[in-house]
Amino acid sequence: MKKLCILLTIALIAMSCSEEIRDRQGMIGHTVYIDLKNDITDAETTSFITELKGLAAIDYLHDLELSKRISSGDLRQDRDFDVVMTMYFEDLDALDRYQQDSLHVEIRTATRKYLAAPPVIYDFKVE
Repeated sequence: MKKLCILLTIALIAMSCSEEIRDRQGMIGHTVYIDLKNDITDAETTSFITELKGLAAIDYLHDLELSKRISSGDLRQDRDFDVVMTMYFEDLDALDRYQQDSLHVEIRTATRKYLAAPPVIYDFKVE
């Protein structure tokens, strides 16, 4: 019975993950690779990430994901970027609207002081 419960749990998790992927199918993804200044403190990094989380208030932005690089020991790991942010939009018009959104512009301006270089952007359509 315990094995059956474990298998059912795994199946439910897999189904929910595939539902999430299906829900994003056809959406526009916007990924931002961010290189922070070398002398940034842990407190400043926390403030930076907290400020970026404010973008979630934009109602047409879906699934804001923020991640901070960890050292995995893999020699192939990119070490140029410290934070990666990914979000999804219904279509290109929504992405264009986001670029001009006053909250986005405000947060982009306020967080610029933490950056070592301009962010690298990768936009894509979810297949």
